[in-house]
Amino acid sequence: EAHAFLEKLGCDGIMIGRGTLGNPWVFTPGGTPETLAERMEGLRHHFQLIRKLSDPDKILAKTKNHAGRYFKGITGGSCIRRQIYAAPTFADLLALTQSM
Repeated sequence: EAHAFLEKLGCDGIMIGRGTLGNPWVFTPGGTPETLAERMEGLRHHFQLIRKLSDPDKILAKTKNHAGRYFKGITGGSCIRRQIYAAPTFADLLALTQSM
């Protein structure tokens, strides 16, 4: 749809809403990942991008902020978020995502 609007209206770009934060699957046909493993895979990829592009002193705070959004509205999400926010280091946070 976005491409059609760009062509039809001659727009230079499209703004993406905050609803995409923690839900990059919004652009896929299904709209949400089917399994927790898919969420974790997406989150780990997001972590790698944050680590690559961010100031090392801000990585932990940024990853925790984004990670919590991945589990909003799912069964057991609050428990997962508590574990994420309790992780003392980025390495611990990454290990947590790999253990789930």
